[in-house]
Amino acid sequence: MSEMHNFLEAWNDLKKHLRKVEAEFKKEEFQQNIERIIELFKKAKSREMRVFLLGAGRDGDILKMFGTRLVQINFPRGQVKVVTEEGPFDLLMGSHSLAICLSGRGFTSPTTDIAKVLKNQGAELILITSNKKCELVKQKIPDVTLFIEGLTRFEFKLSRHAYGPDQTIRFGKKHPPPTLFEIAALCILECIISSLYFAQSTNK
Repeated sequence: MSEMHNFLEAWNDLKKHLRKVEAEFKKEEFQQNIERIIELFKKAKSREMRVFLLGAGRDGDILKMFGTRLVQINFPRGQVKVVTEEGPFDLLMGSHSLAICLSGRGFTSPTTDIAKVLKNQGAELILITSNKKCELVKQKIPDVTLFIEGLTRFEFKLSRHAYGPDQTIRFGKKHPPPTLFEIAALCILECIISSLYFAQSTNK
């Protein structure tokens, strides 16, 4: 019984946070940014632009799934490349490319550094983050920045910097610390996939 109780607590915490994120959907700026991201991916596919997905750690794992989903909706496999902290770092050319950087903290290396390089080389850059004060945002480097809440400023227990209202589902022993930012980002990226697929279907 206690295990099911813990399970339901975690589930309800996730739903509560996703409802917070959902409230942002009503804001005009958020809607414009989502529409701009979808248009950039449609442009990348039609013009056969390289698509770089930049993320470290769990962010990188989310982008691997997103990359698989892009291929499943008919982006050519060789067109999409996921770049994590382990690479690959060869053949990263910004010209004629689209890059999306997923970083809750907004300063995770080396992905944010690669994002700057690609942008300087002419890439169109999308940033998804919780940190409105990160260097990429301050310098107005991304073409589109999508803010998703889900990270705290600093958690001494976790020894990590982050930004936003909520860091983890729960700090108890039975709840490991995935960030709510990552969970919300995964859901939003999946909805972007659905929008791209629907756009393809209606254009046939």
